Amino acid sequence: MHQVHIGSHNLLTTSGPVFPVRFQRVLSKMADVQLPSRGSSAAPSHPEALQRAAEVARSGDPNTACRQIGAFLSKTHAGSTRGVSVAAAAATLCNQLALECMNGSDATPEQLDAAYAFLKLALRAPHSSPVLRAVTLSSSAIYYARVGDPAAALRCYQRVGRQFAVLHDAVSLHIMCNKVPILARLGKFEAAIEHAHEAVRKLTLAEHEGQKIDPCLRSAVLYNLAVEQERVGH
Repeated sequence: MHQVHIGSHNLLTTSGPVFPVRFQRVLSKMADVQLPSRGSSAAPSHPEALQRAAEVARSGDPNTACRQIGAFLSKTHAGSTRGVSVAAAAATLCNQLALECMNGSDATPEQLDAAYAFLKLALRAPHSSPVLRAVTLSSSAIYYARVGDPAAALRCYQRVGRQFAVLHDAVSLHIMCNKVPILARLGKFEAAIEHAHEAVRKLTLAEHEGQKIDPCLRSAVLYNLAVEQERVGH
């Protein structure tokens, strides 16, 4: 069995999509759950089974963690309020573990395979909210970009579609940042610079309204626009 190290940091990359910055915090807000982080104890509302799965994944065995989360979801009573809540917690955790697997420019094939498995589980989780599903599709787009399939990545972003309106500004900015280089890689330069301008407008509005935007995310939004303007000679 492959032992796969799963990192705990996030990264801005100039050669591919901008990975979500501090995305664990964003995911927690969107799913209204507390994610188990490295070295933390389980929150009272967070099932111990998911805490154990997170520990197993981060100790180097994501395949076993996937099986544990899958077994947990299979026993979840989807019709109950509690069932919906814990399914959302599982899907959120799967997103976080997938992003950790893809962290850095040197992710191994085994890590990318594990990311794909976690994302499949997240997409299959019952009763995902539109926001959580949009986040999972964005994570899936990052996966496809990392394995060299920008067309599939763009399809994931297109599937977010109408759900975009319900997203928190930080989430929508992350998605827009990731989408810009994907469009550029596909030769859709006009669309790329249009999205880059839209991200800057959204950032400016959010800051005008007094929202606290992560400095790294702010830098990424402005960097994307500068890159695309240089590309087209502006």
